[in-house]
Amino acid sequence: MIRAVTAQFNREQAIQQRAARNQANRKLMEQEQWQAQAANEAVGKMLALAAAQAEQQTTDQTDLDNKVNENDVDAPFLAEDGSWMDGQEPTTSVPSLVWRNINTRLGDVFIVMLELHVNKEGYITEVQLLESSGSPIIDAIATTQVRAGQLNPLKQNGIEVDAIVPMSLVYERP
Repeated sequence: MIRAVTAQFNREQAIQQRAARNQANRKLMEQEQWQAQAANEAVGKMLALAAAQAEQQTTDQTDLDNKVNENDVDAPFLAEDGSWMDGQEPTTSVPSLVWRNINTRLGDVFIVMLELHVNKEGYITEVQLLESSGSPIIDAIATTQVRAGQLNPLKQNGIEVDAIVPMSLVYERP
């Protein structure tokens, strides 16, 4: 009889423990669903904000484009037309530590072709890569180095203008 009562008690305990585990699992699943729903809502809000910002930027750019007059259009120049302002010439060398990371199979001479967008004061506002050297590291260094410089203001018909100046840099492995 004691065995039967003990067995019955153990069965009831097992049933209660299973019920408690099931309830805990349900609560955990509900929490995970709430967290997933909150994450989805946050992502949705972020996407909506990004879309609104992109639309605003497009609108702002359109407004700027509409306001541009003939004097503000970038004038094309030759590389010889541009000269560095005294003391504002960028450093155009590559540290030896960087050369160690550049694959020797790419060669020893790297030529980078850039397009500099220069404002009326000679500051470089944008640098575009026209032709890669074959090494993304060298391209990035060239772009970064040139941004640090400042050209003498470029003139067209005696008036300082925004300009586009092509530039080539040659880097040789030491």
